[in-house]
Amino acid sequence: MQNGPFIYETSNNRLQRYIAVSILAFVIIAGIIIAVFNIRLAQEYPLATPWYSRYVPDLVHNITPLKLFILCMLSTMIFFQIPAELAFYFGVNEGNSMVFFIFVAVAGSMAGHAISYLVGLKLSNQIRYLLSAKTFFSVRRKVNRWGGYAVLLLNVLPATPSDVLTVGLGTVRYDKKRLFSLIVIGNIIKFTVIAFSVYALKGLF
Repeated sequence: MQNGPFIYETSNNRLQRYIAVSILAFVIIAGIIIAVFNIRLAQEYPLATPWYSRYVPDLVHNITPLKLFILCMLSTMIFFQIPAELAFYFGVNEGNSMVFFIFVAVAGSMAGHAISYLVGLKLSNQIRYLLSAKTFFSVRRKVNRWGGYAVLLLNVLPATPSDVLTVGLGTVRYDKKRLFSLIVIGNIIKFTVIAFSVYALKGLF
């Protein structure tokens, strides 16, 4: 019986895993803070200007197509967790074209996911060593089987870590055509539903 290559889980791997989880947790918390801050701005609560307000993007006022594109791109990059759905909602609520804003939002999201996928490709070897061999190959089998459903679901639902999934799919070199086709379909569904909800809520209030 020949000896094959193995991926050993060392204390260094555990440290790298802890750092990666900590960074992810920090990014998610930052996204929650941004969302809460902007919802309070939209509801016009009396706010004492917090120290971090200068660093928090305004997602509820003066949403232009360029601003929406940038926010959607950043929100689907692994480095940021910006709830761009808020910007889209308030942008349509300001009277901007629903169809055009859907196109802009989907285009921005595609650009961000492309960057996240490239990050996954570049970190493929490093990510592999964060996991034990058994876990890595188990994850890859599950991705190949269920990845398409996960991509569609996370892109249809708002405020999900779809960018994290895209990075993961990049590490296993998931089929790009299938991935981005599902991303487009999911985002069209999501932003269309949000756009129609704007008009539905206007009719109620």
